[in-house]
Amino acid sequence: ARPPGTLPLSPSIAGLRDVYMTELNSRRGSLALPLLSRKLSTPRFLLPLLLLAMPSSSIKSDLSTCRIGKTDSPPRRVENLSYCQQFRKMTCCNKTHTDRLRRRALTYFDADVADECRNVASKALCSECEPGFGTGERTGVCQSICDKWFAACADTMFTTSSVSSEYIPCAFNSMLCWRLGDVVSSGREFCEKQGMKIVDDPTRCYDGQMHEKFRKIIRQKHKESRARSKFSSSRWASVIRSVSRQPKKLAILAISMIASSIFLLGLTCNSSSNGSERSHGSGVQTN
Repeated sequence: ARPPGTLPLSPSIAGLRDVYMTELNSRRGSLALPLLSRKLSTPRFLLPLLLLAMPSSSIKSDLSTCRIGKTDSPPRRVENLSYCQQFRKMTCCNKTHTDRLRRRALTYFDADVADECRNVASKALCSECEPGFGTGERTGVCQSICDKWFAACADTMFTTSSVSSEYIPCAFNSMLCWRLGDVVSSGREFCEKQGMKIVDDPTRCYDGQMHEKFRKIIRQKHKESRARSKFSSSRWASVIRSVSRQPKKLAILAISMIASSIFLLGLTCNSSSNGSERSHGSGVQTN
């Protein structure tokens, strides 16, 4: 049995990172560096560098690759979206995709449309930028969002788009308009008129919200980011002071930083190579 207050020896830097995160969570930010340094051969003042430099590869490995945009990468954070900003933290869309969706959505802003109709329409039109939709884990929209869309817009005056067969709100210069509820009888019919595929499986359809899997990943990334920030702000200054007082440790630190960088670079390259081989293998089996 281990003595109380000690940690098991971790076989790798990835394990060291897991040990650190577990200790951080259990002690609510109290980083027991002395405990870590007693069990691990890594000098205590080098631990911050290893922990801060360690990539979150476990998160990336859980994500499928996108079918649109950068098809060789998983959903990612995109800051310059022109529309569908609710998915900017994780999406397969880029600005070109959202420019097209924004043009479609503008018809709901140029006309006399109720706020609820406009809001639900925006959620429905942004389905393409939901990360699960982009990776193919969601294959269509849910009946529920179609029903909400139709109910919110049933009393709005619509017309037919001049560039497609979809229904759009009447603009001030539209020649022929009709009340949506007079020409469409259900949410399913309305979504079909908009060119959307309705999927009855609730685990495979978009309901207006981001898939829980991706929301969980975003929360985990935020949690890790806060932990790293807290660690850096509270410990970095003391680490620098400790190192600066001892020239020998400073030299060891410089050498260790170079060695750690080379090691982490090797891990990253190896991970990318393995991912490419798996993707190639999957493509061959599919063909």
